[in-house]
Amino acid sequence: MIPEEPDVSGYAERFHPDKKSRFEDRYEEILSDIDIDDVKPSTKTEIGLEREHVDLVRAISSGFHQNKRAPGADSGFKFSCVDPLANHLDIECEADVLLARTREFNRVQLCVVACEVDDSTVPSWIENANKMHEVFSDPNHQNKILSQIGAGSRTLDAIQYITLVKTEDYEGLSFSEINRQCTPSEYAIWTVEMNGVSELCHEDGDIIHKDLLDAVDDCFDYDLTENPIEYTLSSDPIIPLSNVVYRLVRGKDKYENTEEPLEFTRKEFAERYAGKLKLSVSNDEKEKVISNTVSNLLEIGEDIGIFSKSSTKLDRSDYRVMYQGSADAKTAEDAVSEKYVLEASKKQSKMNAFNLVKDEFDSDQKGLDEFS
Repeated sequence: MIPEEPDVSGYAERFHPDKKSRFEDRYEEILSDIDIDDVKPSTKTEIGLEREHVDLVRAISSGFHQNKRAPGADSGFKFSCVDPLANHLDIECEADVLLARTREFNRVQLCVVACEVDDSTVPSWIENANKMHEVFSDPNHQNKILSQIGAGSRTLDAIQYITLVKTEDYEGLSFSEINRQCTPSEYAIWTVEMNGVSELCHEDGDIIHKDLLDAVDDCFDYDLTENPIEYTLSSDPIIPLSNVVYRLVRGKDKYENTEEPLEFTRKEFAERYAGKLKLSVSNDEKEKVISNTVSNLLEIGEDIGIFSKSSTKLDRSDYRVMYQGSADAKTAEDAVSEKYVLEASKKQSKMNAFNLVKDEFDSDQKGLDEFS
């Protein structure tokens, strides 16, 4: 995520005019000494974690979006959507994926999954699991979910709560210690081996349904699955931006043979974006969510200089992808990442400089207060 611009002048207003001027001058001095190339690695690391998160979401979504011949396909649990209840319905919830079993005549079983990266944030795993349980235990929220997945007159039978992590992030951790702090009784941890062929497996905890347990214990044959999504609503903008640009340019260049493969309309962008985002909401809600998110992505694209409204050559185009080099999909995708990292690093440099000068002045003020 590109950091917000620090409000240097706004913060400095608290000082006497002379000190305010010194604060702003010191900020500019510190900022000038920061090398963007020194900031880029940490920016790329943050983006790397975001991509790992999406990889986990894609793994669980694909695993339960199977060919009928795939092992585990007979469990009855199917990928339903990403971001269940969250974001688009103004309900704070860290659930990433919803699996649902609706084939019984009058019952529905749900499996709610939170995908977590970085084993240094285990307390947040626990916090998110408890938040999911709080949200999905609410009868009003349950009714919304049942309506969204088309459960009809079926009643909710049980809810499974899952924390999904990379295999390497779970090594050496104590499930009993984690489980002791988790509210839901039907709670388990699953892992995915992300090096080479992905394998989704049950590690520890209780599972509501034997068929669900068997499906994960047997792992998945990913050659017999399909990937229904590429990102979630909460994914860092770099992920949908680079993905949509790649698919736009590739489609226009390889299949449509258009005159200007780097130009596109807002509608084309929105269609490509929506095609890899699976939401279980009404058409009206989905249209609103997609429109708002696309507006934000296009604005970010303009801010980082990858999209331009003024350089289009075709009257029917709304935007043009801007970069130097060949007009092929991979080059366009790489250009998005390069410009995004540069802009994020610039903003982070400003935030770093602001925090440093703020600490300096706050420390000076504290020292004066001790003698007052």
